[in-house]
Amino acid sequence: MAKYDLDRLGDVEFEHLTRALAIAVFGASVEVFGVGSDGGREATFEGSMSYPDDRGAKDNWNGYLVIQAKFCEEPKGVADNAKWLRNAVQREINEWKDEKKRRRTNGRLPEYLLFTTNVQLSSVPGVGGIDELNSLLAKELPSLGIRGWALWHGDKIHALLDNYPGIRNRYNAFLMAGDLLSQIQSQLQLDGQGLEAIYETHSLKSLRREQWVRLDESGADRSKRLPLSQVAIDLPHMEGFRADGGDPGVLRKIIMLGDRMLRPGDEMPDQPHVVVVGGPGEGKSTLGLLLCQAYRLALLQTYPESKLASADADVLKTMREHLVREMGVPLPLNRRWPVLVRLSELGDALTSGKSGGLLRFIADRMNDLIDGDAPVTPAKLKSWLRIWPWMIVLDGLDEVPASSSREKVFEAIDDFLTDARSVEADVFIVATTRPQGYAQELSPESYEQLTLAPLSAEEAVNYVRQLAAVQYSGDDELQEHVVRHAKIAVQREATSRLMVTPLQVTIMSLLLAKRAKLPESRHELFSQYFSTIYEREMNKEPSYLAKLLREHRRNVQRIHERVGIALQQRAEDVGHADALLTNKQFESVIAERLRAEDFPDGDVQRITSDLSKAALDRLVLLVPRKAEHVGFELRSLQEFMAASYFFSLGDKETLDPFERTATSAHWRHTWLLGAGQLFEEREILRDGLVSLVGDVGHRDEATGTSLLGPMLAVDLLDDDIAADAPKYLRRLTRYALEALGEHPGSHTEQLNRVLRESSERDTQAWTQVKERIQTSLKAGSGAKLSAVWLLASLSTRSDNIAAHARAQLNTALKGLDTAESAALVWFLRERPELMKLGTLRSLSIELSGMQNLGDLIAPYLSAQDDFSGSPGQKPLLKELRSISATRIAADEIVFYAVEDIPDVARYGLLDLLRVSEEARRLVSIVIQVLPIENAPVGDFLRTQLRAAISTNSAQWGPGWAQDIRESIED
Repeated sequence: MAKYDLDRLGDVEFEHLTRALAIAVFGASVEVFGVGSDGGREATFEGSMSYPDDRGAKDNWNGYLVIQAKFCEEPKGVADNAKWLRNAVQREINEWKDEKKRRRTNGRLPEYLLFTTNVQLSSVPGVGGIDELNSLLAKELPSLGIRGWALWHGDKIHALLDNYPGIRNRYNAFLMAGDLLSQIQSQLQLDGQGLEAIYETHSLKSLRREQWVRLDESGADRSKRLPLSQVAIDLPHMEGFRADGGDPGVLRKIIMLGDRMLRPGDEMPDQPHVVVVGGPGEGKSTLGLLLCQAYRLALLQTYPESKLASADADVLKTMREHLVREMGVPLPLNRRWPVLVRLSELGDALTSGKSGGLLRFIADRMNDLIDGDAPVTPAKLKSWLRIWPWMIVLDGLDEVPASSSREKVFEAIDDFLTDARSVEADVFIVATTRPQGYAQELSPESYEQLTLAPLSAEEAVNYVRQLAAVQYSGDDELQEHVVRHAKIAVQREATSRLMVTPLQVTIMSLLLAKRAKLPESRHELFSQYFSTIYEREMNKEPSYLAKLLREHRRNVQRIHERVGIALQQRAEDVGHADALLTNKQFESVIAERLRAEDFPDGDVQRITSDLSKAALDRLVLLVPRKAEHVGFELRSLQEFMAASYFFSLGDKETLDPFERTATSAHWRHTWLLGAGQLFEEREILRDGLVSLVGDVGHRDEATGTSLLGPMLAVDLLDDDIAADAPKYLRRLTRYALEALGEHPGSHTEQLNRVLRESSERDTQAWTQVKERIQTSLKAGSGAKLSAVWLLASLSTRSDNIAAHARAQLNTALKGLDTAESAALVWFLRERPELMKLGTLRSLSIELSGMQNLGDLIAPYLSAQDDFSGSPGQKPLLKELRSISATRIAADEIVFYAVEDIPDVARYGLLDLLRVSEEARRLVSIVIQVLPIENAPVGDFLRTQLRAAISTNSAQWGPGWAQDIRESIED
């Protein structure tokens, strides 16, 4: 009889295993109960049973059977196990005896009782745990009228798993004990496929290659690269409390979610997958690397050390110690095979025709890594998918901006999930994206959203301490200096806001070590980082490259800027999401700059050759990304250089790129970095830039309805662009407050937070907020709901702003009618502000059917005289009819909300809105005329409208396009 690691299952999956075995033994008529309060039952069966003798013995059970699972988190020796189980069973028996308990008042006593447990018991006759437990049952159960009982202890369950290989194979990732990889072929019967060798080679090579924090490859000293096993941290997220407050950080949370069984036919959770949303530098990609490493550690935990190279053994040991002991993150119980997919690379492969789907893409990447004799094929991976659980990280949805590439990526994901369902695969997907341009293409019905939160001051300092210990090991004085000044920096308002993401903290720690003047804006942070890396390379031991860098600093910086804007533009093009320059294109950029400075032809050729060769290793922040290609390792550095190029054509042209990219999600981080530089270095242009922000919302009806203008102002305020310029802080606050005139929705949480921060910073801004709240309350409809939500948000603290908000909120709540109350409770149903709504939070809301969105919207369109005969109405209604809206009842009010739609329907609507101005105008009208109870539908339409406008490529004038993109392509 084989031995299985039942202790890995955890309470929930042990219950699931118990139910599966019960169905196998007693038949399909077993009734199972979900996780939670089960009235003393995991499952029940009523009728004639072929048990305990499947040969049909006359004393087989016939009646009502109750099955109870007892899982021990930390089994010990057999004596301790018996004591633990005896106490657990006695508690259950006492519950059955108590006639006042709900299992008696609402249920019935069993005629037969079966206990299952993961613990091992002694089989010594008379005194062992098995006989001890049977004696207890024989003593207690007959008085309750229970005619038969059984105990499935650990060894019994091992025997049952041997008898039922189908069940065993479903749980193999949990159950296999010993050297996991060496057992795969024998236990899963993979003869001839070679998958076990692929699995082993890929796991070990990936473990070795993906052990570094990526920032170091963009400029830090390669001899001091930062290993994940020494500096990785768990990140806080908005949906939970702080990671240091006892609740799980995002890594721990995802691993816990991944421990669930997700095969079709299992008890699938409502949201089986995860999407992690975070801004630039917040650690999304590093999280994906760390998550894959955690699963590799689980897979290789029992791998024989004798088969490991010393370097691999060291990585395994240090990574495990850091993850488990120092971070407090448990290794996954469900030992999934991890796959990391960078969606920019997938998008480019799909649009170029080099890949026919996600499985083909994964197979190609595996072949590149393992370089084996037997190539990996999609068919082999599909076999592996059938028999072993996967965890797939889909990293960087925001890095696929082109609509056609984006659509192909989602088609590939959908096709993969269809293939996975066809073989009953257990697949867990973790996607990452920036919030800009993300229109919830990954359905909230299937993907739980985890939004990364800023690092607290304590977390930032702790991270600096870890970084300093690695970067400056052996120099205790420098480590102490860096940590001491980090503590000062997080207390200063100007610098604390630059220590809220892992990337910012990493750069700041480098600047602290150089004893540089601390930056006070994000632009200055990146600028000083570039200068620090440049000076380090320039001041290394004498070399020709160091001399070249000293003599051509301005030229090298302009080359970086030129490459930055070129790659940022190319990334919008179909097939270029993972934007890189070939070596030849890079040489053309260098030569063009040198000729513009009137260098002689001989010098142009020599310097171009030298700088191009330097980039084969590293030219400051430019690195070789793949064979014969150059780029930035981090997208944020590319965006910083692109922003700097905005200023290259002189003050008269500086605002032009800002205007062209103001509504683009792809350019938003570049835009904000450029705005920071403008506020610091071009004060004369401040007024023009802020006026541009105010004008964005008035370009046309659709852009105004989408709230892209007010939300650009919100992003600027959120970035502290005007922190030391009250005049512009107030103007931006006024522009942001325009959103308070519309119904609330997906934009409201950020809006409310930023308005609170502006109110705290400036008394006149607070006066603006108070006045606009009153205006919105009087306006009624959606504006009224937005004002009430803002008041509820402002009232959550204990200061003068909160006191004022509470007083206003109490009055405002009394003025809400039932329709307004229902819509507001729906918006706040999962938010802490709901607790501020008093009796409204008890409003009963029930789902009561579906209706297609086209039929719901049509009456509002036909009621508008200007649009009743519009040629754009028919195609719009066609797309909307492919989308279902949920019908919701709240007392006598009926309203609708859009929660889950097929990707093909979503992209049909988005594509129409991107190309049709008329469709955008029609949707804008509908949003404005929808009654208040259908504000959730209006929010869905506004989100799609905003996504359609913001994901269209920026339109560049001839001077920009011809001088930058086309010259490089030539």
